[in-house]
Amino acid sequence: MPPAAPATAAVPARRRILDTARRLFAAEGIQAAGVDRIVAEAQVVKATFYRHFPAKGDLVCAELSQRQLAALRRLPADAELPHALVEIVGGPPYRGSPFINAAAEYADPDHPVRRLIGRHRRAFRELLVALPAVSARPDPRAVAGLYLVLCDGLVAGTYLDPGTDRQQGALDTANSTNGGVTSAVQIGSGGRVTARGCSVRGSLTGTPASRDGRPGGGVP
Repeated sequence: MPPAAPATAAVPARRRILDTARRLFAAEGIQAAGVDRIVAEAQVVKATFYRHFPAKGDLVCAELSQRQLAALRRLPADAELPHALVEIVGGPPYRGSPFINAAAEYADPDHPVRRLIGRHRRAFRELLVALPAVSARPDPRAVAGLYLVLCDGLVAGTYLDPGTDRQQGALDTANSTNGGVTSAVQIGSGGRVTARGCSVRGSLTGTPASRDGRPGGGVP
């Protein structure tokens, strides 16, 4: 391997590996980006890679942990809707949600990557619960869960629809519901959700639901 250029050599090896992994994971997927390629593009030797990351899964966890910190820092504790929604989904561009993408590539729910993703979503839900517009609701955890689903959809949708401005899309979505999901959704006993005349039980209880709220069918 040729010596690293001065500018590259000035960046610590661990940082170069993480930056390279983030770029390749986002562009091509985790499994498609092999260790050999990460090592070559980060301009390190394999011994250095494995000194920092004993297995590829360790690298994935480290990279997702950095994304988690960045995502959580974008949501101030006193954020107000609808601008809080913009902060949640308005980070740097990527190929959909890196957490959902990683979960799709690691099917075992007990894998360290999946456990890290679970911790991230729980932490994110707690931040949503603490938002003033959510904590004031009768069932803030249920409302936070709905916001989490909306955020997932916005991030995925703005990737699948090229040219969509993610921040503007989030703002438009929040404003179109008169300040966010909390104004468009009513949550009753038993986890029943009523949104604009459509009663859906399954999203909070795990029971399949139809448009009229009866079990079965699902909402297309």
